[in-house]
Amino acid sequence: MAWFKKSGDKKDSAPQREFDRVKCDGETLTLITESGSDGLSYELLDVSLGGFAITGYEGPLHGNQYFEFRFNGEEKSGPATIEGFANVVRVKDGMLAAKFTPQPKIKAFFRDYIDQK
Repeated sequence: MAWFKKSGDKKDSAPQREFDRVKCDGETLTLITESGSDGLSYELLDVSLGGFAITGYEGPLHGNQYFEFRFNGEEKSGPATIEGFANVVRVKDGMLAAKFTPQPKIKAFFRDYIDQK
């Protein structure tokens, strides 16, 4: 019987996701510049209640940087759009992953949006 966990034991060290990812199909994310105008738009790879990933990104954002965005999607009732803030988790090989900052309005929006998918 082992009293202490071995430092090389990888079984329990894999990070668990707090929220399930939902694959996107046609949704885009527009970056909002510091001046408040629309920047470039990117195709969303996936979204969750905790954040999102976009593809085709080759910009200046880097890990742990905050930015403003506009989500552009479609619901059965029509366009679904919301603006909010996110924090960059990683940028690698043309993909940017970000997590939402604490925003109850964003979480409620994506809970409803994901439930309809």
